[in-house]
Amino acid sequence: MAQSFLRLLIQFASIAKLHSGKLSLTAAEARRVQRWIRDKMPDQMKLPFALWTAQAVRELIHKKLGKTLGLSTMPLYLKRWGFTAQKPLTRATPRDPHGIAAWRAQDYPSIAARAKREKAVIHWSGSVRDQDQTGPFGKSSGGYARRKARRLS
Repeated sequence: MAQSFLRLLIQFASIAKLHSGKLSLTAAEARRVQRWIRDKMPDQMKLPFALWTAQAVRELIHKKLGKTLGLSTMPLYLKRWGFTAQKPLTRATPRDPHGIAAWRAQDYPSIAARAKREKAVIHWSGSVRDQDQTGPFGKSSGGYARRKARRLS
């Protein structure tokens, strides 16, 4: 019984050694992957991703190097290499009443004249409507409260 247990233990150790060698990247492979991530986009590497994610990098490594790394280890590799998840910045620009008034006086009349010449209709989006729409803008159906933009950092 002890010998069968010992054989099983040796067999398990050899399988674990085989897998551990297959699943890790060498320093040269890591440098290649980092270069691919830094210099190319996933679609350029023929991958079905728009941005580099842990899953995209995992598939890149499998496709190019033939190694399958665990998805949970990919963020560790990316962090070690200096790649961090980025969140898009959304910042509102402060309202410029003087700039709006200048645009209404200088630019809008030529736009309206061209639309009239070409028998076109000007459609306004909610983000360009003003609370006190008068003159060429027509009557407001609601408007927006005036407040300063807040920095989100």
